[in-house]
Amino acid sequence: MPNEIWKNIEETQKTNQEDDMLYVKKISADAHALFEDNSGGKKFLEFLEAYYIKEIPVADPASDSQHAFWREGQNSIIRQLRGWVNTHKLYMQGDIK
Repeated sequence: MPNEIWKNIEETQKTNQEDDMLYVKKISADAHALFEDNSGGKKFLEFLEAYYIKEIPVADPASDSQHAFWREGQNSIIRQLRGWVNTHKLYMQGDIK
């Protein structure tokens, strides 16, 4: 009986990992199509990175600390989009499967 339980747990974990990988492949392919294959999307992502990440500081001494959390959240979303685009490139190069 305990061996069956462990076997079921391992099978469930494997299925969850496979589902997670399918999700990552799908969302990274969609992000790549939207932000890399599409010239307007590519310009938009470049604008977001240039303006929000490179130009606007996360916080300044005069601002409320909550503003820093808000700004870091904005930057995090932009970094995640770029990460999905880059992940798809790695899939296409065969660096990850």
